[in-house]
Amino acid sequence: GHSAFVFVDPQTGEPELFDFVHVVERSGGLKVHFHKDHPLRGMTTINLIFEYNERFVLAEPLAYEVYRRAGNAACLTDFVRLSIDGQPEGYHLLVEQPNGTFLRRNKIKDGGNLYKILWYERGVVGQHEKKTNMSTGHDDVVALVEQLEKTKGDEQWAIIKKNFDAEQVINYFAVNMVLSHWDGFFNNYFTYHDLNGTGKWTMYPWDQDKTWGFHDGLGEGESFYDMPITFGMEGDRPPGSDKDRPPPRGFGGRNAWWRAGGFFSKPLLANPQFRKLFLARTKEILETVYTPEQFDPVIDQLRDRLKDEVRLRADMKKENPEEAQKRFDRNLAQLKDHIVKRRKFLLEQDE
Repeated sequence: GHSAFVFVDPQTGEPELFDFVHVVERSGGLKVHFHKDHPLRGMTTINLIFEYNERFVLAEPLAYEVYRRAGNAACLTDFVRLSIDGQPEGYHLLVEQPNGTFLRRNKIKDGGNLYKILWYERGVVGQHEKKTNMSTGHDDVVALVEQLEKTKGDEQWAIIKKNFDAEQVINYFAVNMVLSHWDGFFNNYFTYHDLNGTGKWTMYPWDQDKTWGFHDGLGEGESFYDMPITFGMEGDRPPGSDKDRPPPRGFGGRNAWWRAGGFFSKPLLANPQFRKLFLARTKEILETVYTPEQFDPVIDQLRDRLKDEVRLRADMKKENPEEAQKRFDRNLAQLKDHIVKRRKFLLEQDE
């Protein structure tokens, strides 16, 4: 690469130079590829992001923390004060990229097939962007999807147990449900086929900006807490929709968040045996992990760490620091509000 990346340790103040790295633009920020023999704190690729809504920057690292506390491997995150070619850009979120280094850090045997899900493509192959073993094709994921589509009930449950790390995938979907992450059932995850170890498939979260009660159709100050417990499964439909008409596919209307499930979520979440375990795990996370007692202090710590950075960034961007601080506090209050309302909504469901 033609770039240099300098990281200043916040504890020691010592700078570390990463020379000849590859930096590319990505949505809302930059992606930095380090040399494999000189990673940044064990990470070979990172993303530096600040998308258009500050709430996204706050929700994403908190979401990954929920996954980790629930026992699911998730990307490392941190906040950095970013400058580019001497131009200060204010605080940004640093997010680890899921890759071979990510797998090894989480004690997952690498060398298997890693796929990123792309909602905007079509078909099994098109929507599974392969990240490793590029020359071997998509035969494994195509075969798995076909088996899931052709089976039901006990036969399908046997296919699920044979091919998936069922406990891990149950955990992944349960955290998505708890976080109202409508974007994580058909999109925004990596799936990995461990060819050299267990032989099974696992799922890992990605792009968690629209978690903790956000979707694109919300009004100011609203929290999306009533995503149905049936969301993502085969047969789910938008609330209030006409059962005699095909479900909508667009991004508009009163149910702007609703989508049909993904290749894995539709069959797995509708399978009776899988669903029973999924519901039990969702309830357990609501009772032990996703609670005000657990996460209000985490959100308060986030506020303490970033409050000065919010004002500094506002100065850099020629904004009013007082207004920036008020907006920051409102965003954090909405995150806390989601915990309360989402827990109440889910725990009242008959299932």
